[in-house]
Amino acid sequence: VYVAAPAPADQAEAQRILNIALGGGKDLQTYPQHFVPYANEARNALKRAKPLTGILSRDDGRLQRFLESSGRASEAVRYLPLRARKKDGVVLLDAATGMPLQVLLIDPW
Repeated sequence: VYVAAPAPADQAEAQRILNIALGGGKDLQTYPQHFVPYANEARNALKRAKPLTGILSRDDGRLQRFLESSGRASEAVRYLPLRARKKDGVVLLDAATGMPLQVLLIDPW
């Protein structure tokens, strides 16, 4: 199940979460009361997504295998960086809808 955690509209709540996060505490994604269905935020995610050219040089073949197996052209896919505890990766998004397609452990940085 995919969810999104948009910034709270209430400025006091947004500031509270920011202060906690900056103090080394929990960030927005740890507050489920702010979760909304990902589909509600897919267009916003797509606005921040990047073309695959940014990660092609770091790929060891996983991205190419995904494109071939899914029948998608690289222009039909975008990515967002994914920061994780053990290893960062990328979330591949459909370039038309912004919906997640696959998570790959490719260094996005």
